[in-house]
Amino acid sequence: MADSPISRLDASFKPVDSTAVRVGYFRGEHFTVVFDERRPKYRLTMDTPPLRPKPPARYKNFEGCRSGRLVAIFWWKKTRSGQASVWLVKCDCGRYEFRRQLSRWLKKVDSNEMCEVCEREKEMLSQQKSSRKTSGERTLNWAHKLKALGLTDKEISHVRKLEIDTKGLSAEQIRLNLYN
Repeated sequence: MADSPISRLDASFKPVDSTAVRVGYFRGEHFTVVFDERRPKYRLTMDTPPLRPKPPARYKNFEGCRSGRLVAIFWWKKTRSGQASVWLVKCDCGRYEFRRQLSRWLKKVDSNEMCEVCEREKEMLSQQKSSRKTSGERTLNWAHKLKALGLTDKEISHVRKLEIDTKGLSAEQIRLNLYN
């Protein structure tokens, strides 16, 4: 009992919210960013930065420039064409990426730039999921739609018991299916 999650919570001095409790003390609740065929990973994202190379004698210094969630850390190399430079940038989440064309960062354009993992996480969290609604909520919405069509509570309960498909049907068509 001394090593139970609740005893560990009692022993801690910091206040903890419910999500932190579920993630830190119980199994199974976490969030992982997923890249698949529909949304493949394009950029190299690193957890630790590479060693800093020696910069050229003359280059535009963008160290410390911020754009969105990204901060330029150091010059990495010239591009193949030699017209631009590649920079190592750090996201607020702690990951590192290589980026080009940092000159537009000096214009102080309000941007939402972030690393590719954060972009994908934002996409995944902002998607609407019908599974987030409970079955009770879905049934209630379905019943309200049938009531708006003009069906009575008794007819709605019969439709539900008989499992009649009501998608795209009018009240008369539903009644025909119900009584036939």
